[in-house]
Amino acid sequence: MKVMIWGTGKYCDMLMMEALWKDGIEITGFCESKRRGGENYKKEYRGTLLNVYSLEDLNDSLYDVIFLAHSYYEDVDTLAEQYKIEKDKIIIPYTTGKEKSKLEVINRVVNYIGNAEEVVSLLSLEPHMGDIMLPSGHDILDYSLLYDRELVKEEGYYFLKGDYARVRTLELCIKEIRRKNLQGAVAEVGVFDGSFAQVLAHYFPEKELYLYDTFEGFPECDSKNEIENRSVSVTLDKILKNVNLEKVKKRIGNYGKCHYRVGYFPGTVEKSDKEEKYCLVSLDADLYAPMYAGLEFFYPRLEEGGYIFVHEYNGNFLLEGEVLSFSGVKKALNDFESNYGHVCYVPISDRNGSLIITK
Repeated sequence: MKVMIWGTGKYCDMLMMEALWKDGIEITGFCESKRRGGENYKKEYRGTLLNVYSLEDLNDSLYDVIFLAHSYYEDVDTLAEQYKIEKDKIIIPYTTGKEKSKLEVINRVVNYIGNAEEVVSLLSLEPHMGDIMLPSGHDILDYSLLYDRELVKEEGYYFLKGDYARVRTLELCIKEIRRKNLQGAVAEVGVFDGSFAQVLAHYFPEKELYLYDTFEGFPECDSKNEIENRSVSVTLDKILKNVNLEKVKKRIGNYGKCHYRVGYFPGTVEKSDKEEKYCLVSLDADLYAPMYAGLEFFYPRLEEGGYIFVHEYNGNFLLEGEVLSFSGVKKALNDFESNYGHVCYVPISDRNGSLIITK
């Protein structure tokens, strides 16, 4: 079986470094849409210099299939038609957002590569998320919005690429909520620009979603003391003021069951909110007072088997060469336990050191 590799850059190097080609596979060369290195351009593979062709130089004698080793898959159909390459001979070894699961991609390459799952996982990082997302085994069958290009390319989703552990853990918790058929609403305290709230809305279009925030940044009464105590920074305080309600509404879109509670939590809690039970809550207010108030309000109303995501519990940040922590968040949970008794929770190693409470 003759295999041509389309691409000579980073994706090509990753593929050639990681792929364990099966017996009978012969790498016959490399090709580029337009050859950049001149007529005698060659690329080394396992000690042998192989020709680098332009697409117009290819003929059927050179390959049985072509492996795509660059990220511009959107152009493949047009170029294949232009250079009379059969489309079913082109194999894309990474997710493009059109697949229902990563298993579809693995099945595309499994006849050629022995370690198909590892190669697909590695290459699927690059076109979508960069070097910092680490796919897990459950990605093979599970849908994840991290691989949904229509979602992740939108403004506001880019932060997700660096928080794979938090997002995928959230998605696994949502699977459990679905499996257990938990009732109750969904809520977030500390909405910022609406990025995480958009994820909640995406997965729970049928549930009431309550979003609590000042939509003006940290209240001065809370931020002043914690800045002085070096729990948060002046810079972070300024960043979080750069948000407004209309932008959040635009990001979340036409979501009829979304309720915006604008102002200082818990003062914005309405009677209907108090009558709800909750299956999933995100507490992402960063400061002691709203985090403690969030635990005090939501924990008694949490459905058995539900989850509260506490963001920044083990979070750190760098300020003027010194590593500081969001100590107000940790203190809020510690004080809550001291006042109300033991709470079951598990810390996770996501980007900002979240902690997940359950009953």
